[in-house]
Amino acid sequence: MTETVTADPAENLASPEQVASMIARVMEDPEPGEIPISDEAINGLQDAITLSAEEHNCPIVADAVPEVAAFGLANAQEDNPDAMRGLAAFGFTTVEDAAAFTENLKAVLEQCEAANYEIAPLTHHTDEAFEIQIESSNEPAASVVVARNEYWVLTAVSTPPADLALSLTQIDQLDEMLR
Repeated sequence: MTETVTADPAENLASPEQVASMIARVMEDPEPGEIPISDEAINGLQDAITLSAEEHNCPIVADAVPEVAAFGLANAQEDNPDAMRGLAAFGFTTVEDAAAFTENLKAVLEQCEAANYEIAPLTHHTDEAFEIQIESSNEPAASVVVARNEYWVLTAVSTPPADLALSLTQIDQLDEMLR
């Protein structure tokens, strides 16, 4: 009798430093050591979504806290300091926690008054994908593409909103590296 043991993918989540290195390769900037990880990464995405580091009642993390988090952000255009591109990965120990994270994100944005948010579902080969269009009267518009694939929630942020295909391509590249 042969016993087959399969490893649980959640037990093999990449470390925050490994994820930061992957994000740096996809974005080609910044350096891996400059990419915020853990709570700093969560705060960075929250600041990008609320368009500021000011305190808003828009916490993007509730009960489902990622085990692994990294968020790379870089200037997208040398002549425009407001033009930013970002790529983030949040790893969870269960598929249910990853789904709860995206559900909480959508629920928070429906209540958040930091900006105007429009959430549109995307057809993509992941478990879930949607785009958040962000508009504010005193900040440049932004776009956040969110894709959930099993244990990972991946986001691509752009200010001003960038080509959706580019955001999805970067998410796909990062998703492939995480497998």
